[in-house]
Amino acid sequence: MARDTMLTVTHDLNRKVVQERVVLLAEVMSPEELEAAIAFAESPIGRSISEKQLASAAEMTRRQYAAYADFNAEYVRQMKAKIDDCSRRGLKDLKVCAVSEGSPAPPH
Repeated sequence: MARDTMLTVTHDLNRKVVQERVVLLAEVMSPEELEAAIAFAESPIGRSISEKQLASAAEMTRRQYAAYADFNAEYVRQMKAKIDDCSRRGLKDLKVCAVSEGSPAPPH
C-alpha cells in the first residue's frame, strides 16, 4: 500500500517536473532549437550522452553524501571537544558555553 502510494506520488511529481520543463524550454528556445534538441536526444549519440549524464548524476549524488558524512563527523568531533572544554572549566550550561564562544568552524 505505502509502496503504491509512493510510486503514484513520484509519478505525479515527475509528470509535473516534465511539464514545467516543457513550458520553460518553449519560453527560452526557438522552434528550430527545440526541433534540433529533440532530434539530438533521439539520436544514438544523444541517447548515449543522456544515459551517461543520468549515471554520472547518480554517482555525483553518492559522492556528495559521502563527503557530507566526512564533514559531519569532523564537525561533531569539534563540537564534542568544545563541550568537553566547557565541562572541564566547570561551566554548567554546555549549550550556552559552546555558543557563547562560537561554534566550531566548519571543517575545510
